[in-house]
Amino acid sequence: MRFLKNIFGVNKKKNIIYVDNGMILLDRMIVNFSLPGWNKLLPVYMEDEINVINKSWSDFQKTADEVNGKGTVFHPEIVLSIKRKLAGDALSDFAMQRSLHSVESRDNWNEVVSIYLKAWASDLNPLTLFKLGDFLVKSNLKTDAEDVYKLIYSFPTYAETYYGGNKDAIKFANELVMDAKERINELKDK
Repeated sequence: MRFLKNIFGVNKKKNIIYVDNGMILLDRMIVNFSLPGWNKLLPVYMEDEINVINKSWSDFQKTADEVNGKGTVFHPEIVLSIKRKLAGDALSDFAMQRSLHSVESRDNWNEVVSIYLKAWASDLNPLTLFKLGDFLVKSNLKTDAEDVYKLIYSFPTYAETYYGGNKDAIKFANELVMDAKERINELKDK
């Protein structure tokens, strides 16, 4: 887990709970669902995934050039963070697009789960977990969806780090926990 500390700026033991719990869930889903695109818990990106990630960076660079002038350059210390965030968002959107067809046809549902997990691993965004959980519910994998929603319970321990030291992040994180609890209650009512 040391590499996660370096990549995501995790430096307090309590902050690691969300990341550790997520890695445990990720490992379990990769194995249980025989997810494609993973090698020893590391993502292996497919061509279409690489294309959406590259397009996301290209679009971001184009916008920066339009706003700041052609040839905008970013400080090397933040480039990786920007690229992780863009990759996570692009993969999450891509998984959502793929999920629309997959739920109806039951084809390639495990590829969609794999893409969502790659999106989450890119930037640890709890909103991606909601999308994954909702997809699992639609795929009639309610127990797995509940496990995904429960991971959000530990997000408040990481929220301040995720939101760059913003002390108000815990308020938003607690709202996410309440939303996750509501989704779990809805599962039990079905």
